Amino acid sequence: MTAEAVGSLTHLEEVESGRVNRRVAEVRDLLRSVKAVSARDAVDELSEFTRSKGAV
Repeated sequence: MTAEAVGSLTHLEEVESGRVNRRVAEVRDLLRSVKAVSARDAVDELSEFTRSKGAV
């Protein structure tokens, strides 16, 4: 799941959709509860994406 979440970011760079940005933030928030290193890395990348898009 983490690889798919981060991998999808390249496809979402051009998308200017509040719904998509909120969904990325939801996935990020769900991954925060996972203790795996890959999940923490994904949270960092998803957080950066949401910050760059001005999402929550």
